Amino acid sequence: MLSPELSRSTRWTLRYTMLAAVIAVAWSLPTVISAQTIPTSRTDRVQWLQQRAAPIRSTDPADEDFSDLAPLGVAIGKARIVMLGEQSHEDGTTFLAKTRIIKYLHEKLGFDVLAMEHGFYDVPKAWPFFAAGADSEPGVRYGVFGLWSNISEVQPLITYVARQSKSASPLEVAGFDVWLNGEPSTRLLHGDLSRFLVGQGIDTLSVREWPSMMHVLDLLSGTLRGRNGLGKDSLMQFLGQWADLRRHVDNLGRQDTSVTYWRQLLKSIDALATVYMVDIESEARDPQMADNLLWLAREKYPDRKIIVWAHTGHIVRNPREIDVGTTRDPELGYQKGTSMGHVVSSALRDEEYLVGFIASEGSYGWQQTKPIPTPAAGSLEDLFAATSFGNAFVDFRALSGSGGWLRQPLVAGPSFYYPWTADWTRVFDGLVYTRRMTPITRSTSVPTSRGTPPPYRQ
Repeated sequence: MLSPELSRSTRWTLRYTMLAAVIAVAWSLPTVISAQTIPTSRTDRVQWLQQRAAPIRSTDPADEDFSDLAPLGVAIGKARIVMLGEQSHEDGTTFLAKTRIIKYLHEKLGFDVLAMEHGFYDVPKAWPFFAAGADSEPGVRYGVFGLWSNISEVQPLITYVARQSKSASPLEVAGFDVWLNGEPSTRLLHGDLSRFLVGQGIDTLSVREWPSMMHVLDLLSGTLRGRNGLGKDSLMQFLGQWADLRRHVDNLGRQDTSVTYWRQLLKSIDALATVYMVDIESEARDPQMADNLLWLAREKYPDRKIIVWAHTGHIVRNPREIDVGTTRDPELGYQKGTSMGHVVSSALRDEEYLVGFIASEGSYGWQQTKPIPTPAAGSLEDLFAATSFGNAFVDFRALSGSGGWLRQPLVAGPSFYYPWTADWTRVFDGLVYTRRMTPITRSTSVPTSRGTPPPYRQ
């Protein structure tokens, strides 16, 4: 209280000074967003992210202090399938971040299967290398990482998978894609299929047009984005012959995985031929990838926890709700109203957790790098860029009260950095932000020879 001995003017001066000081202090403090107040301004939304998103300290796979990833683990909870997206197949920083997350999921949360956006047939061919005690890293490259094997930012993952294969808790690799684009497809598929059929008492000579069908299969094997001279007529004829072969296998009474695997593979090859016949990136691909992944989850690994590595466009949920504007990318399922992630989520309900990735600056690409587009005002990238985070994670499943603003249509670019609009909480379960993207680089340490595989039987 002011002394009565002070003059009236002095007392007013002191009161004004004290009030100004209080205002100055209050102005310097960060705004605390009420748990029930939904922020509408850019400033308040930035502050919400600053207060509630979980910082990720590092994207370096060598950093094995995983304490900063604990919020991701809490968000995943009891889910047994975690899908990790990527904006493109040329995102160096995302590859490193995903590798560190994979190590965390494997070592701390018990995930022990890594399913790659790679061939359903090709990937298991890595494991004979491990069983034979051969050098594991060529084995991984031979069967698993055809698309990524020469990329520096993927080498830590290859090294980790190879090292863990010798441990008491290996991270087993699997594939779910329809492509027959690895070395095993070109070298082993024809023989493996023949041996399986003979082993089941099916004489290949009894299968209609076996030689011509195998010729087309050989042309399909090892191809990617190229028909190898396969025309529509030859593919239609192949599909008719392939349907007869599938009926032979479907009539087998046994239901163990050695038989159901081949039923699944024959179905997957059917979808591949349809892709080439209809369109190089037809809508047959995503549903079949989903079917392959569901087979892995339900039949081959029914009691195990699976990490999925794929392009974001394949893992999204509710793709029809994404407003893509005038952009079109015919490769990915959401352009046609379906996606692997949506099919799997519909089938497994709450057993999965889908993670998207975004970035606000830097570049991506390989031989010709491309700059990350300047984030649109008010977009998720724009809001995160205004925080102090280098990297961060936000859990969409835990939103309540003030987090409702994230359930509104917002601009973001989780796929090819296109500025699309959606309620992203209905597309992903969580989002990882990395401030600066770096392009992929070619590894100079990859052996020129992938080695020779040991003898193998399906």
